[in-house]
Amino acid sequence: MRRTMRWTEGPRGAFASGNHIGGPRSTPPLPQRTASTVVSSNPYTPPTVTDSLLNKGSEPPAEVRRGPAWYIVFTALAGAFASIPFLAGQNAIGLVLVLLGCVLGGFIFRIRSQHWPHDPTVRYRQFVYSFLAITLPPGALFLLTGSNGQGARVVVIGAIVGVSVACGIFASGTRRFGVTQNTG
Repeated sequence: MRRTMRWTEGPRGAFASGNHIGGPRSTPPLPQRTASTVVSSNPYTPPTVTDSLLNKGSEPPAEVRRGPAWYIVFTALAGAFASIPFLAGQNAIGLVLVLLGCVLGGFIFRIRSQHWPHDPTVRYRQFVYSFLAITLPPGALFLLTGSNGQGARVVVIGAIVGVSVACGIFASGTRRFGVTQNTG
């Protein structure tokens, strides 16, 4: 027997009463809450003694340390801002300040990390990141500018910047701050 929607059923029809295609919908029973679960699930109540004992096994948050990339990038930006007055007269000193900023950032990180332990895995990562710093900027610039006109000169400038970033990476040294040194 085909059922048609009556005017009184509204837009939801027969499914408004809970009847579905597979039959009436059954909902699982709600879990019973006790007084202790209600109190501990309230986010506005202060922590109790049991809550502080449960978190005893967790370690304190580690001190956040930035790697040498931050120092290299920020000192290169500082060198770029310092080079603005020199670039007004087409002076080459302005172009060199950005390159020196990258290397200076590596040396600043080396001075800051002089009391940290040596990390034996750093040297391999330095080679990988230096390779990426030397190859990615010229490659990306070549894809953007092409080989016509000024494209070759722009690629060479990207390679020079990549080499200075690689020098900053190697100047940063192999000392790194680890989480295991923070617990003692």
